[in-house]
Amino acid sequence: MSQIDEKADIIQNEAPILEGGAQTELNHEGVRKSAFDNLGVWETAKTFRRAVFFCVACYTMSMLDGWSVSVAGSIVVNKGFVNQFGTRAGQTGVQQLSPTWLSAWQCMYNCGQFLCLPTIPYIANRYGRVFVFWMSLLSFLIGMVCLTIARTPAVWTVGQFFCGLSGAMEQLSVTPYAVEIAPTRIRGGLVTFQAVWSSIFQIILAFMLEIMNRKYPYDWLKPLYVVWPLAGIIFVAIILLPESPWFYARRGNKEKAIKSLNRLYKGVPGYDVEEEYAVILRTLSHEQQMLDLQGGGESWLDLFRRGNLKRTVIVMAFEAGILLGGLSMVGNFKTYFFAIAGGINPFLANLITSIVNLFIVAVYSAIADKIGRRTPVLVCFIVVCVTLWIMGGLYYVSAGKVVGGVLVTCACLWSGAETITQNVYWLMAAELPSAQLRLKTCSAGLFWGAALGMSTVFAVPPSLDALGLRSSFIWAALTVPVCVFLYFYLPETKGRCSAEIDELFERGVPAWKWSTTVTSVEDQLREAQLSGQIANKENFA
Repeated sequence: MSQIDEKADIIQNEAPILEGGAQTELNHEGVRKSAFDNLGVWETAKTFRRAVFFCVACYTMSMLDGWSVSVAGSIVVNKGFVNQFGTRAGQTGVQQLSPTWLSAWQCMYNCGQFLCLPTIPYIANRYGRVFVFWMSLLSFLIGMVCLTIARTPAVWTVGQFFCGLSGAMEQLSVTPYAVEIAPTRIRGGLVTFQAVWSSIFQIILAFMLEIMNRKYPYDWLKPLYVVWPLAGIIFVAIILLPESPWFYARRGNKEKAIKSLNRLYKGVPGYDVEEEYAVILRTLSHEQQMLDLQGGGESWLDLFRRGNLKRTVIVMAFEAGILLGGLSMVGNFKTYFFAIAGGINPFLANLITSIVNLFIVAVYSAIADKIGRRTPVLVCFIVVCVTLWIMGGLYYVSAGKVVGGVLVTCACLWSGAETITQNVYWLMAAELPSAQLRLKTCSAGLFWGAALGMSTVFAVPPSLDALGLRSSFIWAALTVPVCVFLYFYLPETKGRCSAEIDELFERGVPAWKWSTTVTSVEDQLREAQLSGQIANKENFA
């Protein structure tokens, strides 16, 4: 029997077994984190250069979703687009977009997400994460064909639907994939870096839309044409990506898992592929113990059983907080929001907020694994809440350059804070669940978000038309209870491997004490290093 098989057998027999096969208690003996988790942030980044490259390559997928949302929110004020898809309003005869169609387009995007969510975890767990990448690219291309040939609101709606399918597939696969291949010590920075990648593209898009609006005020097709070279880049990136070793380990395919680990971490001094594969097996085996003790498995209902209920509720509440923080108003209809406010160049305001947004998320990505997740999220939700109250109050001030400047400043702060919370959400939606239920929990969160988005998106254009900036008060009030909930229940996962997160949930450690709690997984790693069972990887950086 090989060394790795012996380790797997030890894990399976650590907890007492009843006649029916159920284990009487959970045991953390033998569950261990990687010895490389002791490295510093920058040492880890230098040591695992190949893993960093593959994470960045998979983030090109995020550009698809970012492009869909940005163009859908920005192109609606283009004169050519309004002439093509609008209707003449009342006695004035002015061509305008129907608020109903505006809501329907966003709703169909959410509907596309809503419909594919129950199936994507099954497909990803059966055929792999990279397979879902291909599905996402194909759906996006179908959507782009529909948008490009659209000359009626109905056809544009179909395109939005397929872009929504693509967005759901991307959101459900990219972050879990990155969490599974990224080294623990730099996982936060790497996963949130996709916001930097996406923000760069959005700035390019904002420049393009501004130039198009000035030179070609009636040509709305040019932004659509730029996607085809982007699709080619994404096609190459997907070809380069190895499948997640966690996917192969869950399916018992050691040979392919080892091959994937070698591709991801080739050239790392002192990297023991067998030992690192054993770490994955130990974690999966322990989580299976937990599911067996609960009398469940990996079904959707298991998300709401005792051991996973708290994790699922945190993820869903976090997602709700992002949507109720004004995303449907300031985010998805940013340009339309500025146009309604008056006295502001919508495209220029969009460009400014995108540049500020890039700076904020770039700084956070660089320090994410030093300052953590919990504190930045709580601060950002407070910023979102305060800026919404201020934006609502500007309704009662006479329009002018000063008001426009304050509004753009608030929008910049809101956008940066909201972007950080969105990216930390996707990071924690993949970190908090057990590895066995990771994709299903992400899917449940997105399913809930899509349902909530569909219920709120129809209210945004009419409320903006009726209330103007006062619409901000609605979202500000809804953000307050979210802040309170997250303070008591959102834990700090910085530097924690999957086994440690499992243990902290099982022990019922309060969210505000996670960062100072020493786990048995850490103790066992330290003991193993002191006894010489495994080497201390700090010497290999």
